Amino acid sequence: MITESVLLPGIVATIPYELSGGFPARYTNAWCGQFALNGLAPDVQTFKILDTDVNNTWEYTLYTNVLKNCNLLMQKAETNGNSLYLGIGQTMMAYSLAITTDMWGSVPLTEAFLPLEFPKPKYDDQESVYTAIFKYLDDAL
Repeated sequence: MITESVLLPGIVATIPYELSGGFPARYTNAWCGQFALNGLAPDVQTFKILDTDVNNTWEYTLYTNVLKNCNLLMQKAETNGNSLYLGIGQTMMAYSLAITTDMWGSVPLTEAFLPLEFPKPKYDDQESVYTAIFKYLDDAL
């Protein structure tokens, strides 16, 4: 059985590695000239970016990893009456949602973690997402 203590390290490791240092940071740093990749052109340093490059953060990091696992962590913590892990999950969810909505604007949230019920979840506007972020933070306190 997956417990809160098993879920948390993966979430904590993925957020800084993938979101703060992954594709979103590497591409902008290369474009600003802060570093250059040692690779054959055309590549990211020559402003070549593919649909899959942009989609990696969305598909493989945010919704299928960080946000889904934050949601699972909060559910397990609530079920087990573990307020400490619940607060951590809410804080991590808020931070990750802030990155998500800052990068893409409107994003799925209210229907995002119910794939059987909503296989194509609706996109919530940025104002609604920020309202949810502040609620997560208030609840975490």
